[in-house]
Amino acid sequence: MGWKFEAMNGGKPVASGRAPASQILFANINRDDLDDYLVLDPVTGALSVWLNEGRDSGFASGWKFKEMGQIASGLGPGARVRMADIDSDGYADYIFLKPKGGTTIYRNNWIEGSPGNYFVPFPDMDASGINENSDEIQFVDINGDEKADYM
Repeated sequence: MGWKFEAMNGGKPVASGRAPASQILFANINRDDLDDYLVLDPVTGALSVWLNEGRDSGFASGWKFKEMGQIASGLGPGARVRMADIDSDGYADYIFLKPKGGTTIYRNNWIEGSPGNYFVPFPDMDASGINENSDEIQFVDINGDEKADYM
């Protein structure tokens, strides 16, 4: 079985210049079916967002992003943060990984035009961990139920 990948946007970047690649994530923050441009602070894990407003030839990158600023203050090092839809509501949730792989999860409570409080504690979804380093842990929907699985 082979896969063919085609360059999107003519092989040019869709966004650039906000942070090094190690601090960039793409995830759907506002449930519009477009992954948004996220920047994690490497020290605090604070999350800043640029909403993806889709293709727009009026921008050098060919894509339009709307700056929202910081929407989460963070819980610790950005390398321990993951963004994934834990509860299948279409919004990416904020996941902080503890040293042994346990999680502290904040549910994305996005409301368009709201002045903040985008993330609320979601303790019912926290995991105790599997004694693995956070670098080894990902959250992906492996079984197609639209909920991110702890891998």
